Amino acid sequence: MPSDRAPRVLHVSQPVTAGVAVAVTGYTRMLAERGWDVVVASPLGGDLPYTAREAGGRWTRWDATRSPGRSAVAEARALSAVVRRERPDLVHLHSSKAGLAGRLLRLDVPTVFTPHAWSWHGAEGVVSRAARSWERLAVGRTDALLLCGDDEAVEGVDAGVEATRSEVLGNVIDPRDLPPSDRAAARDALGVAHRDPVVVCAARLSHQKGQDVLFEAWARAGRPGVLVLVGALKGAPALVDQLPPGTTVVIPASRRDVLLWCAAADVVVAPSRYEGMSLGVLEAAAMGAPVVATDVGGMRQALAGTPATFVRPEDPAALAAALTGAVEARAELAETAARAAVVLRARLAHDWSAGAQRLDALYRDLTGLPAAVEAHLPVAPATTDQLPAHVPGSHRGAPLAAPREHDRARPPAVRHHSPAVVGNIPVGGSR
Repeated sequence: MPSDRAPRVLHVSQPVTAGVAVAVTGYTRMLAERGWDVVVASPLGGDLPYTAREAGGRWTRWDATRSPGRSAVAEARALSAVVRRERPDLVHLHSSKAGLAGRLLRLDVPTVFTPHAWSWHGAEGVVSRAARSWERLAVGRTDALLLCGDDEAVEGVDAGVEATRSEVLGNVIDPRDLPPSDRAAARDALGVAHRDPVVVCAARLSHQKGQDVLFEAWARAGRPGVLVLVGALKGAPALVDQLPPGTTVVIPASRRDVLLWCAAADVVVAPSRYEGMSLGVLEAAAMGAPVVATDVGGMRQALAGTPATFVRPEDPAALAAALTGAVEARAELAETAARAAVVLRARLAHDWSAGAQRLDALYRDLTGLPAAVEAHLPVAPATTDQLPAHVPGSHRGAPLAAPREHDRARPPAVRHHSPAVVGNIPVGGSR
């Protein structure tokens, strides 16, 4: 590394929204505040190109599709070109597609990989076996695995993914990003009646996130309230067809929309089939929402100390019973969850600071850089590639407010399951 520039890290991510994008944005801020020159490579679209810049990093374009296939070699070559152009001291690959592209063709730079849920999840038979075989091979091209939760670390060891260096840095969110956890204010902002039981599922509609199980559970429970889905619908037409009558769908304009709905919820439900360690449930609990979640990777670690209920994955009967119980006990749970949120936010502040120090130390050790002397404030970042003009504004410390009308796209087409207003709850929309 030239002595006249800051140490440089390149984060690579195919997901540009939701959990992985939030995690990459968090890493960007952690490192920028400690004096690193952070570059984020991702496809254009979603939130990440903007949030990375807001966090003090630079963004550069790397085109990649979600699924593995014939495009993988071209994506690997494109990533190699990004590495040659940016000349980072270290590359950090996030999730399965970046992990494939960044290790398919060896990069001549220290490489860290975070799975954010192992690639064999959601696959069966020969595809699942091939994914395990690939991870066992690719770990030999990885200088360090950085796992986002204890369960993810155990799953890797059980699958024979034996890294020379492996560390766990539990997923964490910056509590400075969180608006006040005020349920009454959130409901007033959204126009939600205070008396209505509201159950929120904040996740993209997908097989992984288990909304099909939720829909069956909702019917079994006799529709115990207003069900609100907050997340993208794209790519899941079969699940859209299964939406229970009366469901409200909100396509969030920003992460702030998600936090607002979590604050308004009596219960947040996370029926996932698998996770690494969910940032979504961590955000929900920090916003004062009781959570009903499946007992999959990282859930118990994320929700420790909160009034969470855990059920087996793919068990609609158990999920129905848990939802019914949580809705019936919502007044008591609201008080318990509000107290837990105060404690959780204090823990997050500690974990954020400690996580930043650990991440910085790991990178410096892998690159041979000297230990940091002091933290730095981020400078105004540049952008390697052209971004659209609109950049979502920061809401750090801002009071709760409904998303502006001009931030919303047309309501999503969900046939007649989600009219424009259900119980005074508006349907949102965005990019």
